[in-house]
Amino acid sequence: MKITKRQLRRIIKEEQMTLNQSGVDAVLAMADQIEPMFQILRKTAGQSSAAEDPLYEQLEEILLDLPGQLEDIAKIMKEQGVEGGLR
Repeated sequence: MKITKRQLRRIIKEEQMTLNQSGVDAVLAMADQIEPMFQILRKTAGQSSAAEDPLYEQLEEILLDLPGQLEDIAKIMKEQGVEGGLR
């Protein structure tokens, strides 16, 4: 059975996407871990005056933004395959 260059390119691209899935999954797992971290921060700050500290506000903002950023990275990794993924 003969395979055209076009078919071969498509097969290679599909394989790259499969190989990169573990990297995508790892980044998405990181995004899932942010919410528990945020809840711990809020609980801890609620028990002290840390909530009034500008550094607390900065950390809170980072934790709120990070899941979306990680999801964006995972999407890009998935689109780019192995070439743009984690190694």
